[in-house]
Amino acid sequence: MTATIEIRSLRPGTALEARVPGLEFAPVRADLWRVVTDRGDVRGHIERLGSGDLGRFTARLSRGGSRTLTLGEFWTAQAAAESFA
Repeated sequence: MTATIEIRSLRPGTALEARVPGLEFAPVRADLWRVVTDRGDVRGHIERLGSGDLGRFTARLSRGGSRTLTLGEFWTAQAAAESFA
């Protein structure tokens, strides 16, 4: 008997389709990006939930250590990225 397991966290990430001056969006894994300032400070993460037309993006602000504050859920990557501006 053979089993196939899909491990999404090991897939390389793709670029986030968003542009905000002073911020970069580094792929962490599939559907997760780290939000970093142009000075290298980590601001938080953007995660894609779902897929296709029903997909949405969650923005979470890092509050030191492992604490986060959810900024909201957005229909577009651009809107989620702008919540960090």
